[in-house]
Amino acid sequence: MVKFTEAQSMAINTKGSDILVSAAAGSGKTAVLVERIKQNIIDGNYSIDEVFVSTFTNKSAKDMKDKIERALRQTYNETPNPRLNEEIIKLNDAHISTLHSFCLYLIQTHYNAIGLPPDMRTLGQVETEIRLQKNITNILEDFYIEADEDFLKLDQFVTSNKDNSELHKLVTQLYHVAIATKEPLEFLNSMVDQYVTEEKLEEILESYRAVIGRKLKKLDRDLYILKTEYDNAERDEELKEKAIDDAYEKLSVMHKYVVQALESFSTEGSFKLPAAKLVTGANAFIKGAAAYGNDLNDRYNKPANALFQELSKVRQYTLEDVKNELAPLNGMNNQLISIAKEVIAEYRKDKQSANEMDFNDYEHYALDILTANDSEIAERYKEQFKEIMIDEYQDINRVQEAIIQLLKSGEEDDGNLFMVGDVKQSIYRFRQAAPDLFIDKSERFNSPDSGKLIQLNRNFRSRAEILDATNLIFENIMDKNLGEIEYTDKEKLIKGVEAAEPESPVEVLPVIYDKSLKSLEADELEIKQIVKLVQELYKKGAAYQDIVILNRNRFAPDVMRHEFQKADIPISIDVNKGYFETFEILTMRSILSLIDNPLQDDHLAGVMRLPMFGFSEEEIAQIRISSEEKYLYEALIEYSGDEQILRKIEEFTGTFKELKLHAKYLSVPELIAEIFFELNILEFFSGLPGGSARRANLNGLIDRALEFQSMNNTSLYQFISYIDFLIAEGKDFGEEGSLENTDDAVRVMTIHSSKGLEFKHVIYADLKQNFTLTKVSRVYVHPKLGIVFNTFNDELNYHYDSIHGITANNFLNIEQLSEELRLIYVALTRAEEKLYLPLMFKGEEEYKYDFSRMEKPSFETRAELRSAMDFLAPVLMQSNVPYIEVKETKVSDGEETERTGYASLTDIDALNADIIPEVRERLFYTYPNMDDSEVTTKESVTSIKRRNETIPDGALYVSHTSEVNLREPNFLGDSLEAPLFGTIMHEMMMHIMHQWQTLSVMDDTARAAYIDTLIDNYSENHELLSSTHIKKMKENAVRFFNDQTMNELLNTQQGIHTELPFIMSQEAIGYAEHPEQIVQGIIDCLLEYEDRYIIIDYKTDRVKGTNLTIENLAERYSTQMDIYTKSAEVSLGKPVTAVLYFFDYGAIPVE
Repeated sequence: MVKFTEAQSMAINTKGSDILVSAAAGSGKTAVLVERIKQNIIDGNYSIDEVFVSTFTNKSAKDMKDKIERALRQTYNETPNPRLNEEIIKLNDAHISTLHSFCLYLIQTHYNAIGLPPDMRTLGQVETEIRLQKNITNILEDFYIEADEDFLKLDQFVTSNKDNSELHKLVTQLYHVAIATKEPLEFLNSMVDQYVTEEKLEEILESYRAVIGRKLKKLDRDLYILKTEYDNAERDEELKEKAIDDAYEKLSVMHKYVVQALESFSTEGSFKLPAAKLVTGANAFIKGAAAYGNDLNDRYNKPANALFQELSKVRQYTLEDVKNELAPLNGMNNQLISIAKEVIAEYRKDKQSANEMDFNDYEHYALDILTANDSEIAERYKEQFKEIMIDEYQDINRVQEAIIQLLKSGEEDDGNLFMVGDVKQSIYRFRQAAPDLFIDKSERFNSPDSGKLIQLNRNFRSRAEILDATNLIFENIMDKNLGEIEYTDKEKLIKGVEAAEPESPVEVLPVIYDKSLKSLEADELEIKQIVKLVQELYKKGAAYQDIVILNRNRFAPDVMRHEFQKADIPISIDVNKGYFETFEILTMRSILSLIDNPLQDDHLAGVMRLPMFGFSEEEIAQIRISSEEKYLYEALIEYSGDEQILRKIEEFTGTFKELKLHAKYLSVPELIAEIFFELNILEFFSGLPGGSARRANLNGLIDRALEFQSMNNTSLYQFISYIDFLIAEGKDFGEEGSLENTDDAVRVMTIHSSKGLEFKHVIYADLKQNFTLTKVSRVYVHPKLGIVFNTFNDELNYHYDSIHGITANNFLNIEQLSEELRLIYVALTRAEEKLYLPLMFKGEEEYKYDFSRMEKPSFETRAELRSAMDFLAPVLMQSNVPYIEVKETKVSDGEETERTGYASLTDIDALNADIIPEVRERLFYTYPNMDDSEVTTKESVTSIKRRNETIPDGALYVSHTSEVNLREPNFLGDSLEAPLFGTIMHEMMMHIMHQWQTLSVMDDTARAAYIDTLIDNYSENHELLSSTHIKKMKENAVRFFNDQTMNELLNTQQGIHTELPFIMSQEAIGYAEHPEQIVQGIIDCLLEYEDRYIIIDYKTDRVKGTNLTIENLAERYSTQMDIYTKSAEVSLGKPVTAVLYFFDYGAIPVE
């Protein structure tokens, strides 16, 4: 008999009010649910058909029914009671299901209550998306025809020059967010005119000030801590007092300004920060502290200086400023809402006219049914259900909560709602889950006139070391501010049963790898370390099926599969993509494509090589070269050579003629089944590595075909086009789940997939991967924030962060990081016996915060962390506790980089392979006029320049060969001289030059601000640009437009032409070495005047700090400028001169 803890017994037996059970990981919540139902049935409180149990998945519902049946049958066997046998019989029809399934039951039972037809069909996921997008396209078309000014402005803001896919995406997001609310139209209407409603504007302003206030308080606290650090810093006796006094004085001045700013901000809502700066690492006092291991500069001074500078420049809004900034966005806001409302209405009408509904409709139709006729049906279910039980309550959405409230009886203090969940495991916000519903109730319950909160924090799953490590981690990274819940003693995991167990510390496996490795190479290195770990575990007796590798996202599945197969370790990878990329599905797509149209050489060659047809590569080559026909299939039909090949062709064509005949009469699912039978497809792929998964994928293809057929499509061509559409739209499916409990294989799965499961050995991989955090770029939609617009100037076509966007980004950062923390919690708590945490350090062990003193990092510090490793590494590596064991992992020589070898034609020739003569002739063909091939018909200006330069004494010739010698490209470096920076600087100047008419009427300050905005907007599309690059671009551009020479030229020009490509005969300009050679180049900027042209050529060369003179610089580019000016003169028929503009120096006319 199971012995329950005091808290579990309380959860089983408490009645008389709504009950919320906060059940930590591994606390036996399912056992509690089953026992509570069993006891209530035995005690006669209700029958099984008088309780509604909602589970998160259909599998959970089936498991729940099975466990309840076993519990009731066991009791019946012990004390035969006819009533219990009746309960077991009724169990099959009991309302134990997902909320979605219950909603469907309501629709099928009470459809007439809201006027629905009885035979409504449910659209599949992909079909739903296709139909929705079609409706959005039609509605947008109407808006384009109307051409409302605000709509066109919205279109200009959101879309690109290529298409309006971003507007489509935005409307789709707003549709999905709205439809997940109880009243979609009410949700949308609540945001109409939000940017001219004073209450909303005040709310935005308060949120903004809260962000600024928090940063001020952080700086105040950091400076206070820094004073203590200064006081405690070790110092040499001979250290001069001046250095110490200087450090303290600057700290005192800055702290005084911050305190004054806080006072001013709290009373007036604004503040000023005069210029101030802490001493740097050059200060002898700071330098001395660093020598004793206390790096005050990096840990405190630098961050404090940066935050002070940020706050001194931050914009301080008044309510009037907010109105002026956001009011111009109101029209676009209202237009977007109008589009979404029309989409909701038209899409519903479209589905109803075809007697169809989608999964979102389940909940809304159920709500309509329960509220119809003064909630008549809801009252009927209230009478029927003596208890409503909700499992995984932390993951329900607001529509589901509304349904639950309509089904339950009473208020919170006398209700019949029993909820079980763990907000620390709420990881489905992307499905509109609302964990705040759980949090609000957990804070409200146990107070008068409310429900009852019961905590289950005893863990019966994991070893004590895993629990201790999890507690240490989360009491230091999770709280109300970040994580949305305080990780107090009530939340801490406690060992369920104290028993003697072997020591099993959490193993931390740090690897320091070469910083030159690319991301994919680092992934490969980590996977190799994991393979070695799995091999060690297997040698120690662990079964493969007891090992799971968890990761946040899809972690290099192809590399993972390759490395494990190479090590002969069975593996099953649960991924949410890749279905159409699998060998078996690619094969079936080729076969189906050939049946539809055999004139597709790539598909045909692939199918011919399958073992069931047995063509070798040489045989296919013979068939191909035997014919002058365009297609391989035509060559196949007319082939008349080798007898053995002819027999294979006869069998192949005969099979395909038969399949083509079947295609005329069979449906697509039936045709696929026939192909499986005729070609033994299932048997063949089942025999390959991962055979059970391949078989499941192939059977899944029939399911896809049946779904396709339900969309009233029948032809094979349509099915192939449907598959192509899914691939093009990225609507890939995960590989079919096929792993049986008996299969001994290592499992790889995402954390989301592992929820509710447990494993003896858990390897939590890819901790280094940065979180994918979204932010407001232009327009953003969110269930709580609603619609958020950044500022947009449609006349000048640029956008920048609005006050609403800034506050929204702060909210989103905290919300998303909170969910990432919960994902980490789920991952750590899956382990039963052993937890392994590989840490991949790039170049050196570096931590994002200091945990050497076991002190919890500040909220602001944690809010800046960007990966699971950022959160975990300091605690794991610096805590020095007995339940965490750090095992240094050494990378063996050559393990980091495996080079691929390449064979030359000489190597192939030396093999003396039996190659068909015609193939050999083509393969080893030598061109007879090799000298002519060395002459370049078209040359760049740079190559002519090099050809005409005199090589200095001591210069070494750089040989360019075809040998593979890959290295990191220069543009991936941080250097401002990197080629990427020069290219982007040129491109930026082109964009700014187009704005000269606007810039020419501005004063210096306005011009600089305008250039800043242009560069900020442009830089969004270049992820490789660092803040240093962007700052340098701004300085360069402002310097250019303030240059006296440039201003004189621009103020008198009659036309500006940028990025002009040209091709010119070298003979025409006197540079040809061979007849008919041409030169090509691009002129950065050409200024047009009445009687002449002037070329401006931008240069990003470093000049300052070198010994280069004006003459040196002009000489360096004399050939290039000569080619440019002569080519332009020949083309334009007017005199052309040139000016070199060095951003690091200024203008230099070229004679």
